[in-house]
Amino acid sequence: WAPTESISRAFDWQIEQNLLKSKYKSSNKGIYQWYSNLLQSQIEESQNDFQSYELKGNLIDFTKRFKIKADSELKEKLTTYKSDIKTQTKDFKNELSAKKMYAAAESYEVKTQAKLKGLKDVKPVLEAFEKKYLDITKKYNETHYSKISQTRANALHLHIHHKPKSPPSKKKKKK
Repeated sequence: WAPTESISRAFDWQIEQNLLKSKYKSSNKGIYQWYSNLLQSQIEESQNDFQSYELKGNLIDFTKRFKIKADSELKEKLTTYKSDIKTQTKDFKNELSAKKMYAAAESYEVKTQAKLKGLKDVKPVLEAFEKKYLDITKKYNETHYSKISQTRANALHLHIHHKPKSPPSKKKKKK
C-alpha cells in the first residue's frame, strides 16, 4: 500500500532517471514522442495554474533537448506556452520559492537517507526531515509545494511512528 502521491513521485523519478537524464538516442524517438504527448495531455488536464505552468516549461525544455519534431499544432502550443511562462513567472514567485525549498530538502533527505542505512537509531534524523517539510508547509501555505511537503511529512511520520498523524484536535470552548 502506498499513497497515490508516493506512486506518482516514484513514476516521475523513474522517468527522470531513465529518460530525462539520459543522452539523446535516435532509436528512442518513439519514447520521446510518447512523453511529449503525455506532457501535452497533462497540461490540458492540470488541476491548477502552477502545475500547468511547470508542465509547459517541461514540455518546452523536453522538445528542445530531445529534438521532437513539432507539427504546426505543437509549434503553435509551444509559442503560446513560452508567452504564458513569461507573463506568469512573476505571479508564481512564492510557488517557485516553495519549489526551491522543497527540492533542497528532498535532495538533502535522499543523500542523508543513503548514509543512514545500517544505523540503529535514525528516528531523530527522520523527525528532523519531517519538521523541515512541515516548516515548508507552514511558510508556503496554500501553494502546490506546501501540499507536496505536507504529504512527504505525513509519509515520514507514518514511517517513524508506524501510525498516521492525528489531525489537530478541536478544543471545545468552556461556557
